[in-house]
Amino acid sequence: MKIMQKAFAFVLASVAVAATAADQAFVCRHNDSIREIHVIYENPGQPLPCSVLYRKAEGEQTLWSAQAQVGYCEEKAAAFVAKQQSWGWDCAAQTQSQEDSGDTSAAEVEAVDAVEQPVAPAAEPPAS
Repeated sequence: MKIMQKAFAFVLASVAVAATAADQAFVCRHNDSIREIHVIYENPGQPLPCSVLYRKAEGEQTLWSAQAQVGYCEEKAAAFVAKQQSWGWDCAAQTQSQEDSGDTSAAEVEAVDAVEQPVAPAAEPPAS
């Protein structure tokens, strides 16, 4: 069952990337803390090269990048969002218009059902 969920999420992400290749963003909240996970495409409209950027109050870092495998960044970002959710974070997709305006209010973000697959619990609790 888990394999089918992961395969479905991967196919869904790959199709979405092939169709648009627009930057993707997820906003995760826990208490007063916010984490952002972004899939960034170097060339607009092209699925490669890409990278996954993780941003929090302490700074940001690139977690993964790909030069040749379409769907790699989307798969890694989705798995990382699922991991954040397993740690108790509330995550949602942020639309491009919300990114452009800087609006990340909970009432206006889309729920992320495709990435809510269970992930093994982490050894450490969520940072606040």
